[in-house]
Amino acid sequence: MLRFFEQVANLGMYVVMILINDYAPKSLRRRRLEGEGYSGALLEARLNESLFDRTTIPVLWHMSAINMYPKLKVGDAVPSVVLRFRDGSDTPLAALARVGVPLVLNFGSCT
Repeated sequence: MLRFFEQVANLGMYVVMILINDYAPKSLRRRRLEGEGYSGALLEARLNESLFDRTTIPVLWHMSAINMYPKLKVGDAVPSVVLRFRDGSDTPLAALARVGVPLVLNFGSCT
């Protein structure tokens, strides 16, 4: 039951972050986006975007559940996933592992 309340708290945090992003003064949003490398028409398009819509809550709820209840843990076998790179080449995820060097998979960041 405690995990449920943690998930609700995470959801609330995500919603607040999105609302701040959507409703912060445009000058602050512009400065943040410029700091992320946006400029020109792409910057203007991002300034006019809204992240919050009717699909936001279900998506964030699902995302927080995945983050709170991960299916992988330290020591698990590498999933049989094939990565496709921008150049069109395919590489099995396990091929990236090296003896004596841990393969770290970091999922869950939305930034």
